[in-house]
Amino acid sequence: MENKIENLGINDYFKFEYENQDVKNKPEFKKWYKNAKEKIHKENLKRSKEFLQKEYDPNDDYRILTIGFCKKCMSYTICSITDYSFCYVKCNICQQTFCIGCFQELSQDNYFLINDSTCLKGYLKAFYLRIIYRRSSYERTNACYFIMHIIICLFITPLYIGFLSNLVGLIIHPKKIRKVNYSKRPMLYKLVYSIFRGFLMFPYIISFFPFSVILLLPGIFSYRYYLYIYNAYLTALFAGPYSLENVGDN
Repeated sequence: MENKIENLGINDYFKFEYENQDVKNKPEFKKWYKNAKEKIHKENLKRSKEFLQKEYDPNDDYRILTIGFCKKCMSYTICSITDYSFCYVKCNICQQTFCIGCFQELSQDNYFLINDSTCLKGYLKAFYLRIIYRRSSYERTNACYFIMHIIICLFITPLYIGFLSNLVGLIIHPKKIRKVNYSKRPMLYKLVYSIFRGFLMFPYIISFFPFSVILLLPGIFSYRYYLYIYNAYLTALFAGPYSLENVGDN
């Protein structure tokens, strides 16, 4: 296979010679990984900028690129983060979708069962990438959104963290994959349960307030910094492929 990511000029995989091979200490892998990581970073910045400057075309690929281990290809490959999922990526060689954290494959027979699931490692990895490249399920901002975010950041952050931590704990990958009726999935109950569990963090609001002030204070002097914080709160719950409308040049 000599597939290449367009305009990157690098192989989009590093294939194992045999199953379970430890390649992380091999000089060839380190060289490939460093080169791929640098060029992927530049490509991701370019894609974020193009998303804002060009009229949206569904045929164009604006997804975030990253490196993951594809069991099907038995290779470290360049992958694209799938739209609106917390942790799933798609291999650019075989098109297999899998979790970026634990490498669990997404079966089309059980798509609706595990597409909304995650693992903590995968959630944090994808969350970090969406923060760095300012991606979420929203692409526009206005003063009202900023005011709401500041209020949430100052007064409700402990509740928000409590809600997210409980929600992520409830949507972990199922150990046993089985066919289910998607319409009967109790996602609403998980959300309601997580909201009430989040309220248990209420006593920490006052003690967390100084930290929230310190977190927001640099935003007075740097609009770009504030947008990172704003997008972090947003993409933690609303994962998506869109770049914020007015993030400025990278």
